[in-house]
Amino acid sequence: SEAVKQFQHRHGIYTDGMVGDETRIAMSIPVEKRLAQIQANLERWRWVPRHLGYRYIVVNAAGYELEVVEDDERVLSMRVVVGKRDRPTPVFTSDLQFVDFNPVWNVPHSIAVRDILPKLQRDPGFTLKQKIQILRGWNQNEHEVNPYEIDWQWYSEKHFPFHLRQPPGKHNPLGTIRFLFPN
Repeated sequence: SEAVKQFQHRHGIYTDGMVGDETRIAMSIPVEKRLAQIQANLERWRWVPRHLGYRYIVVNAAGYELEVVEDDERVLSMRVVVGKRDRPTPVFTSDLQFVDFNPVWNVPHSIAVRDILPKLQRDPGFTLKQKIQILRGWNQNEHEVNPYEIDWQWYSEKHFPFHLRQPPGKHNPLGTIRFLFPN
């Protein structure tokens, strides 16, 4: 239904018009909790500068969307990758530092050990399928490791002497453009 789609869009849920688990959970949040969320967001909004300048970028993390605004008109809109509930995207205001086209993704250590290591322990070929390189060492001493030559059961969140890198391409979650801020 159209009302369900509007609700899903407003709450950053995949907009399909079907009342699935995620939509049902969002619909059952008590009014008091929604009011507390509104109050918290109004407080955050209070800290945003009133004039963002001639050209600026706004990210709606809940809606997975980025907008570039120029002279009060949206000139670009795109989907974005954001954090998870337990590792949320930070909220901040900052000047844009760089724009990176076809970026390489240096997988953050937290993602490597919490998300990718368990997958490697189940299937050492996981990184090959995702075009993720497993590297040991740094700079000139850096070398790629074959995931099938490692017993991944020996490694953990506290002991993981590798870093992971994914070159540009369709598997790369950073997409084709990365906006870098000094945060």
